[in-house]
Amino acid sequence: MYFVSRWREESPFSKRVVTVPDATVLGWFRRGWNRDDPEAWIDRELGGDVYGLDSIFEKARKRNLPLPESADELRELLHEHLWVEGDDDFIRLGAAARR
Repeated sequence: MYFVSRWREESPFSKRVVTVPDATVLGWFRRGWNRDDPEAWIDRELGGDVYGLDSIFEKARKRNLPLPESADELRELLHEHLWVEGDDDFIRLGAAARR
């Protein structure tokens, strides 16, 4: 699976593309769900910081959130616990997340 981060200040091309070993987004989140140091894990996995992404993993640990069993469960947990800027709904998990 590929992870793409777009951040205008990161590089001249404003994006980073990383390959991770998981077949799905759900699989990746499940693998990182109970990490002791989510920020360091994300840095290693994704080649650097991804602004705000560690917030879901921190909440999972602190609140003992259940491991998501489906993309729909992951989506609900992300909507409730992932920190994002702005009021728009930026979380998109399509059919590929379920495979």
